[in-house]
This record gives sequence, C-alpha cells and structure tokens, in this order.
Amino acid sequence: MPVVFPAATTHSWVWAMFSYFVNHMGTVLAQNMILLANFVAVLSYVLVTRKIMRASIEQSEGLSKPVLTVRCKGEGLNGTAAEISGYDLEVINIGNGPAIRVNVKVNRRQLLDQPINSQPSTRTYPDISVPYLQPNRTILLPISRPHLQTGSRFGNVTCSVACSYKSISDVEYLSTITMEGTTVKDFKFCKSELS
Repeated sequence: MPVVFPAATTHSWVWAMFSYFVNHMGTVLAQNMILLANFVAVLSYVLVTRKIMRASIEQSEGLSKPVLTVRCKGEGLNGTAAEISGYDLEVINIGNGPAIRVNVKVNRRQLLDQPINSQPSTRTYPDISVPYLQPNRTILLPISRPHLQTGSRFGNVTCSVACSYKSISDVEYLSTITMEGTTVKDFKFCKSELS
C-alpha cells in the first residue's frame, strides 16, 4: 500500500522523490541485497581461483626446477660421502629445468700448518656468469685438484662454491657447496629471500 503525503505547493518535486523512494524502498533494498550477494560470490571466486593459480605454479615449478651442484670433470660423485676424484671441478645442473642467469663464485681458503695466530690464505676466483645452463650440462670451474689437496705440506684447504640462478618461472635459487680438500662436506639448496 503506497504512502500518500499531502501535496506541497513549494518543492513538490522533493516530495515526489521522497514519496517514490518510500513507496519503492522494498524493491531498492532487495536489489541492493542481490548486488551485495553477487559481489561476495565473485570475490570468493577470485580468491579461490588465485589459490588454484598459485598451486599450479608451484607444481609446474617443482617439475622443472634447476638444481646446481659441483662434481669432478667427467665423473660423478662416488657414494654418499661425495668424494671427488679427478683434476678439474665443474658445476652441473642436476635438476629437470634450465638455470637462467647463472652466477658462480668460488672461494678457496687454506689454513697453513703454522702457529695458531697465523692468518689463513684466502683466494677468491673471478665470478663466472652464464646466461643459460640446460639440465645435465656443466660449467668448468677455474680450480683443479692440486689446489684442493690437504696434508702437512698444504695445510687444511676449504673451498666454497656459491651459485645463484633463476628458474624459467623467474624464481631465484641459491646453491652453496662447501668442500674440505676433495670431499664435499656441505650442500645447501634454497629459494632466494628476494623471490
């Protein structure tokens, strides 16, 4: 039942608008409720779709992730102790995907068998940058086995190789390999903090 207001002589259009709004308030309220319900439904759909997209990207990244490590030139790692035999070291991509924008830093530290207060001899090799490294391909490192020897004449030699690289989906990874003499002592693989 419509609400009827007395006719106003002045400002009759204001009273007409007010009368129309009051008479059709139920319709306007129902339309606003339907609009709000549609907004909530679309928003929840967008959020669920975003979760599905992220899971899909994570899954595809897991299938094509690059992983860089160190091995002896032309040979594999012998057993679980990762003893390296041979003369030249190389970085190899053992992952399923290509490594992009590869940057390799080699650092060799030698603690000579001298008095306790002696400083270790440290040598940093030039950085190696490669734009692309396919799976099962290698980069030759500028360090050979004689530089990794340990013993009374050479002292204790520690070598660290740090590799930073990106995957095809632009996720940045870090691989850090630490060797004592010719034995791999530590291997760390992780996503970069900047990714």
